[in-house]
Amino acid sequence: MLLKEQNNVRYLRFYFLICFLVYITMAFYYSMLGYKENIPTYMVQCRLFLSFSYMFTLVLSFTTVKPRNLFLFNAVVFLLLVILMKMTYSFEGLREFGAARDSYRYLGQTVKYGDLPIKKFLLQLRHLGYTRSDYGYFLITYIVYNIYPDRMFTVYGLIFVNAICVYASAFGLYKLQLLFNPSETMAKVVAVLWVASPFLILTTANGLKEVIFVTIIIWAFYSLYVFGRERNMLHGIIAFGWIYVCAYFRSAVFYMFILSFLTILLVNDKNKKMFIYLIIVVAILSGTIVPIIIEKVFGTSFENIMNTADYRINHADRSSKLYSMVLPLMSAIIGPFPNFDRQGSYSFMHSMAIYMKTVCGWFFVYGIYKISAGLRKEYYPLLVYVLCSILMTVTAGVSLDIRFHATFLPFVFLIVVNFIKRKPKLDFLYLAVVIVLIMIYSTRKVAYL
Repeated sequence: MLLKEQNNVRYLRFYFLICFLVYITMAFYYSMLGYKENIPTYMVQCRLFLSFSYMFTLVLSFTTVKPRNLFLFNAVVFLLLVILMKMTYSFEGLREFGAARDSYRYLGQTVKYGDLPIKKFLLQLRHLGYTRSDYGYFLITYIVYNIYPDRMFTVYGLIFVNAICVYASAFGLYKLQLLFNPSETMAKVVAVLWVASPFLILTTANGLKEVIFVTIIIWAFYSLYVFGRERNMLHGIIAFGWIYVCAYFRSAVFYMFILSFLTILLVNDKNKKMFIYLIIVVAILSGTIVPIIIEKVFGTSFENIMNTADYRINHADRSSKLYSMVLPLMSAIIGPFPNFDRQGSYSFMHSMAIYMKTVCGWFFVYGIYKISAGLRKEYYPLLVYVLCSILMTVTAGVSLDIRFHATFLPFVFLIVVNFIKRKPKLDFLYLAVVIVLIMIYSTRKVAYL
């Protein structure tokens, strides 16, 4: 490993440890200050336990442990922690998915109609008003249920499927990072930043689709980049296959991938500068272009989307119009901001995952600048996808919800570790600003994710 790379690794490890100490300090500060809502004791305990587990695995990624062993260890720990969360729910008198209402719909409809042939099952879902974006997770639940038609077997079968996906997504992200940088340590760090996250443990325990969905996204990008390098038709078909599957989880992701695919095909050394200009122009005209695209592609009124977004934003805060406008934009780029003093559903327990994205925000913004200014065309497909994702979270008013960040969060971490620049004064000034932002965010009147 080059000396510069070694210094970057050491500095990133040091920065993360400082950030973790700040997180623990803030958690204890707010617990002593008193929570604004009635937060169950088990949530407070789980938050600390999951945070220490995350940090331990992250520190482990900086050591010489082999990637295969590290990811296997993480998958086993993931499986055990999810089962522990299930036991905690049971001990607290909660149902198998806690308060995650969407999960009961997925499981309930599968148990009710899972004995039907698969075509009739999908027709029934369509009759019930579900769209193509719902079919992906329904089909996975359907397959697990049909292995052994029992409700609890399906619940724990899905946990096992998620553990496999955690292992698979770790390797996919690890291999993708190696395409940009041969540093094995940095590749392990990127992978663990994603797969050891408390957010994934909580979403799996709550029966949600994010682990499986993002695993598909990661392998879609890896296949896309392999195709871009080798220009092999088979790799192109495999990449498009992964991309097509995304449409059955969230249709907007499918269309964003199409833009990334076109970027791979069309951008070269001759037009890479023009492409950056094009992105800037599109960003400036996004207020005009986005409504047209949404109405033509998705067949829905942009006005309806904005009304929904206004409702979500106003639900998050009613203190001032400026605050309600600035908060979602900042949250989309460097947030969302973690909950320290109020429940905000389960985001209280996986707040360490949200916090890590926030403290990496400065490196992420710097990385975008370096990609653009340095015309690093190898990052363009990722850049297009991430910028479209940020635009989507702001437009739809969901930038305060980590579930919508999850689909591009692994690539935020990838950009962060590839453009880490040791500027301690700026880095720790940014960390101080983040602390202030979190404290301001904690003064909001209405709890929200």
